[in-house]
Amino acid sequence: MRHIALFALSFLLLGPQAHAGITIHFKGSASDGQAFLLLGPQAHAGITIHFKGSASDGQAVERIAEKACALAKSNQWSCEQLSGEDIRKADGITAKFIVENEKSPDLAGAKGVVIRPHEMSEPLYLVFGTSGRIQNFVKTQFAGAEIHIKVVELLEQLKPFFTSLEFEDEGGYAQTKDKQRLAREMEGVDVMIAKIKRDRPDAQGPVKRPDGRILDLVSKK
Repeated sequence: MRHIALFALSFLLLGPQAHAGITIHFKGSASDGQAFLLLGPQAHAGITIHFKGSASDGQAVERIAEKACALAKSNQWSCEQLSGEDIRKADGITAKFIVENEKSPDLAGAKGVVIRPHEMSEPLYLVFGTSGRIQNFVKTQFAGAEIHIKVVELLEQLKPFFTSLEFEDEGGYAQTKDKQRLAREMEGVDVMIAKIKRDRPDAQGPVKRPDGRILDLVSKK
């Protein structure tokens, strides 16, 4: 599936009229005056972990946040509290998930934590709406297999604190615990991205956005 996604990614870079179901974000200006075609963080060409779940009440959210920060610190990762409108300022994608789940644009009661596993991993946003629901994703492709495994392990250790928690590991590690398979999956993505960049000299990536989300590839054309 990773290779199929990357072939689609390549097709989008090579042909702007292609419609392969991958989200495309456009940024209207750049320093050199050329528009950038951004293949956005929801394209998920790089290995990504998707998760959703719910906590029973506000106290459960606080217990999850406390445990998450303790686990993060044991890995020497930063962990910061996040709530209200600061969520929207930090990450529009997290805010969008909350708004959709709560069916309200009001973030006043939303809260949680953001964990930063690695410079080239996306932040892990464990942020809940007022109903206790959570939905998000974290791309670990460019941080390497060991970071990916530790993120999976962190989510697994948090699971008992949730009413429900489901997550889909595109690298397959959560399901198989097969480190070699995960390494092969990540290497396959790296190889395909490198091929696209060879075929398209204007393609650049990965590119880390100010909000911490990572774009696999960008093109100036």
